[in-house]
Amino acid sequence: MEKGEKMTLHDQHVHSKYSVDSDEALINYIQIASDKGCKYFVTTEHFDLDLVEHHEDWTVDYSALKQELKNYCKLFPNMEFLLGIEVGYRKDKLAQIEEQLSSETFDVINLSIHDSKNADFYWYKYFKKYGEKKLLNQYFDIMIEATSNFEHYNVLSHIDYGFKTVYLQNKNIKMSEFEDKLKVIFKNLIARGKALEINTKVQEAIDNIEHTQYILSLYKNLGGTRITLSSDAHIRERYLSSFNIYKDLIKECGFDYLVYFVKQKEYHYAI
Repeated sequence: MEKGEKMTLHDQHVHSKYSVDSDEALINYIQIASDKGCKYFVTTEHFDLDLVEHHEDWTVDYSALKQELKNYCKLFPNMEFLLGIEVGYRKDKLAQIEEQLSSETFDVINLSIHDSKNADFYWYKYFKKYGEKKLLNQYFDIMIEATSNFEHYNVLSHIDYGFKTVYLQNKNIKMSEFEDKLKVIFKNLIARGKALEINTKVQEAIDNIEHTQYILSLYKNLGGTRITLSSDAHIRERYLSSFNIYKDLIKECGFDYLVYFVKQKEYHYAI
């Protein structure tokens, strides 16, 4: 953000009808962003290949998406429309992932761990089948692998995505049980200049302030400074959800700014 410029922080993790798991129209998000005074608007549609649960690829019609965004430029002249993507990491699909990422000029790339060859981390039945802690260890191991070897992204999304699935069934489990692995992940992000996302959808589901504080404090104590705040909206009502609550919490944990990306260049939003 330029000195003296005032703006409302936009949401950097949003899904519309261009993602398989959302039916929301772009215009409904755009109208909210405009009404709130956001300078930028972006969606991060899913790119996930061979999802275990669905046995299908989740891909995006970027030609249609870009054309629709172009149509809104005249209607919303004070807003800049960006192009984003949420990539579901799979080691066995890296060639196709890199091909997709090179095929468009993305403003922000979110990296997520959604599944492995044998389990989808959204569904508890896989944790029940393989064992909660065994599969969570696999989940974080894949995240370590991704953040160690994969470079083509800006933000690590919802680090506690798989953890949330177990926590909703077993409130006794804690992120701190995986601290050694979390430290490796955070150190990878810090060394490579990547940002850590605080995902309000996941935080609201977990609904434990100490959990969020633990993640933020561990990251900061290791030297982390780059935080993005995102809602993971799939419906209009969730756009910018709980941003004020989590902005305050992030500030209380010692962070002075949030990060956003335009043409994959990092900008800071003071909090």
